[in-house]
Amino acid sequence: QFAAPNSGDDLGFIASNVSWNDQPRLQTPHAIAADPNTNTIYVGVAAGNRVLAYSGATGEFVREVVASGAGGLSTPHGMLLGPSNNIYVSSAGTNSIIEYSLQTGQVLGSFTSSEMDKPTGMKIAPNGKLVVASMHNHRVLEFDLQTRNLIRTLVPAGRGGLNLPIDIVFSSTEMYVVGHDAPRVYAFDLSGNHRRTFGDGIHFIGGVLAPNGAFL
Repeated sequence: QFAAPNSGDDLGFIASNVSWNDQPRLQTPHAIAADPNTNTIYVGVAAGNRVLAYSGATGEFVREVVASGAGGLSTPHGMLLGPSNNIYVSSAGTNSIIEYSLQTGQVLGSFTSSEMDKPTGMKIAPNGKLVVASMHNHRVLEFDLQTRNLIRTLVPAGRGGLNLPIDIVFSSTEMYVVGHDAPRVYAFDLSGNHRRTFGDGIHFIGGVLAPNGAFL
């Protein structure tokens, strides 16, 4: 659903409750990414394990970007537009990040590691590395974009009380990690050292419970 950023006024829906046979349907959407250059909204849909594209201007369905289960995609839980007309999709069901071509939906490669357990949100860090929230083992992982290999565990399990990380955002000097079950935001420096925590784990700022993401 769209809302005006200043007033919060309702601006309409991306898709309505229509027949699955008539239009790829937004059923259990778990991930979203926006391309401001083309005004396109990409949505990862867990029911069907696919990625769909919608017009940001009208909310109309544009096309299926990633076909059902392509490359083993299972429960897409995070998405990120890459620098080379590509898209990274976290496949929580297979503990991997799959890279696709935005134009063709072709699988370009995947990021895997024994350290990864239900990958969710991800961002490209200021140093150009792919940083991934590994939710079920309470870690943050850093990967090389070119080789797709794990570089290091940037935040080891539970550092600073990190619990169920689900999304990540960066400033120029810090990394903020959203905790899902215990509603907190954990601030780390770019080397993964804990700095401070927002929220008490019971009542998050503004009363938000079980946050799923953030942006900066």
